[in-house]
Amino acid sequence: MKKLILVSYLVLQASFLFAQKEKKYVVKGNELYKQQKYKEAEASYRQSVLAKGHSVEGNFNLGDAFYKQKKFTEAGGQFEKIAAASKDKNVAAQAYHNLGNTLLSSKKIQESIEAYKKALLNNPKDDQTRYNLAYAQQLL
Repeated sequence: MKKLILVSYLVLQASFLFAQKEKKYVVKGNELYKQQKYKEAEASYRQSVLAKGHSVEGNFNLGDAFYKQKKFTEAGGQFEKIAAASKDKNVAAQAYHNLGNTLLSSKKIQESIEAYKKALLNNPKDDQTRYNLAYAQQLL
């Protein structure tokens, strides 16, 4: 019984340390992002994702860092992954919105329209997405 308690305690400590490490990388990435050091922020966000692969914040911020560097293929992939994996409709809506922006920046207008529609299905009250959708439809 003591061994079971000890093992449980060690497992909990390890998971706590990984969570702290992941948070540290996200915070550092956010500081670099604010300084417009997007490549360095990308590296920090990658570390947070490695430390805790399902970190929504780390994955989202990594996509944003890709976008700011005009790495639209990587950004789009990141936002698609988040949208597909999320059970939270607001997170999915934000991911599809950002995917739409990424596709629009890549001149993939029809695909951006589809992404904006998916964002609105998840959050029908998002006026910014509605505006972006109308803008993309005008471009067609």
